[in-house]
Amino acid sequence: MGIINSRNLRYAALTTAMLGALAGCSEEDSSIPSPGTPNFQLGTPQNGQVDVDVSWAAPSGTRVAGYVFNVEQQRGPAWSDNGTTTRPYTALRSVPLGGEYLFCVRAAVDTSSASPESCATLNTDIDTGERPTDPEQPGDNDNDNDSNNGGNDGNGGSGGNGGSGGNGGSDDGDDSDNGGSDSDSGSPGNGGADNGSNEPLSRPGRPEFNVGEVAEGDETVRVTASWNKPESGVAANYTLAGGRNQGTHWSFNNSTNGTQVVFDDVPLGGNYWFCVTSLDSEGGEGGRACNSFATPDPIGNGGQAGLVRECDNPRPEWIWCDDFEEDRISSYFEASMPRRSGVGVDGSTGVVGRYVLGSAEAGNLKLAFGRTPNPYFKPVDSGTRNYREVYWRVYVKHPENWRGAGADKLSRATVFAGWNWQQAMIAHVWSGTQNTANQYRLKLDPASGTNTSGGLRTTRYNDFANLRWLGAEHSKTQVFDSNHIGQWQCVEARVRLNDAGRSNGIFQLWINDELEASQTNLNWVGSYNSYGINSVFLENFWNNHSPVEQERYMDNFVVSTDRIGCGE
Repeated sequence: MGIINSRNLRYAALTTAMLGALAGCSEEDSSIPSPGTPNFQLGTPQNGQVDVDVSWAAPSGTRVAGYVFNVEQQRGPAWSDNGTTTRPYTALRSVPLGGEYLFCVRAAVDTSSASPESCATLNTDIDTGERPTDPEQPGDNDNDNDSNNGGNDGNGGSGGNGGSGGNGGSDDGDDSDNGGSDSDSGSPGNGGADNGSNEPLSRPGRPEFNVGEVAEGDETVRVTASWNKPESGVAANYTLAGGRNQGTHWSFNNSTNGTQVVFDDVPLGGNYWFCVTSLDSEGGEGGRACNSFATPDPIGNGGQAGLVRECDNPRPEWIWCDDFEEDRISSYFEASMPRRSGVGVDGSTGVVGRYVLGSAEAGNLKLAFGRTPNPYFKPVDSGTRNYREVYWRVYVKHPENWRGAGADKLSRATVFAGWNWQQAMIAHVWSGTQNTANQYRLKLDPASGTNTSGGLRTTRYNDFANLRWLGAEHSKTQVFDSNHIGQWQCVEARVRLNDAGRSNGIFQLWINDELEASQTNLNWVGSYNSYGINSVFLENFWNNHSPVEQERYMDNFVVSTDRIGCGE
């Protein structure tokens, strides 16, 4: 069984027996959304090996009981792993350097059915000055049990956890024969070369892709996949499987005796995996080879190009993305802004802040990431990092009949520093004070929850009496005036915590990609370093209440470690 670390166990909702049952889950249900594409964070290499943290986005709109994962060698030293976890992350220990390994994960809703796989390739080619011993080259003939790692389901689902094999039979992980009958009795066929009649069948070459041309108005594209014949043995046939990593759903299951296949209708703007498994004349598997390919974005979609489904193709530096086209609301640790179709960018789905008379609160979304001091703040990433710098961006729109100038709260980033919601700092993006010259502007209003040396002062959430206010700065653009309401405004902020002993912290604001306010000499937290920035809120809290019942809309919320920008 694979690794289930202490973090997984702390949050586990299932018993050990339930996890064991998940490992045997073999029934693939295409109606269950796949997890997000796995992301890898490599540790410090030691003795020719490296520890790797793996994380993925939970499927949207689905209550997941757990995840089943398996890892297969694609190139380099022999190594494999498989296991289960109840959280969207796991840890791989002692992965050999100098190889490529296919990591696949499925989401299980119960012990009998699971989603299609989501796969990504882990590359451990790290130049450390040392090299792992006994490296295995892609063309080496081997019978090490690594080429299949417990079986392949031939339909995109992993078999390394007890799942059914590609020919309907369960695989117990013993691939020592790994090639079926002696290929001496069969002809090479169209898919194989007679490379030695007594040699065991090996896996095919890694698939390569040719993505066709895209014209304006196209929704799909033609993709050709090709691969080399196995280095040893005779392949009489190949089973093929493909599916979605990101983007619109697409799947493929077929077989061929050639070394090429054409997909005529792959959706644009996505990322997809494809695997090919070699079979001998008696149906014995020689191994599986996989790769991923991306399809271009549609041409001429008008409006805010690429924004409607920008989270289908997140950038590597993004911690979180929500374009609200899929239901990710359960990922927030608190959420009271409903999704609604038609109110987002270009008529897409967005979220609504609903102001009613007599109430200050009109809804919020509270997101956690990185290390947090309380399991209530459930992180959307691996939960292991202390972020010292983050950017966050949201599109906001006030309708043309909007009344009341600014609505006070819009967003904030904070460092939660204790179980009781103590805060080491708060980066407020608010509106200017009502009935002043700045009431139509946004403002940065930074506050520290530590003393100047870094000792934590706050004892609870919004402990204003114990905050150090660092000085406000207003935007140039009056986003709430009559010239700007009725239009989408792209609002992005940046926070960088100060270095210990220095007042070099940063707080900046962009509106529609224009830098509007900048503070660069802040002592956010003194020398405090127990936690980093670990939460961003979207807010609709109007201190003195809205003068009328009205709504405002938000869309395309991204949190990142680098500039995000406002799209094309």
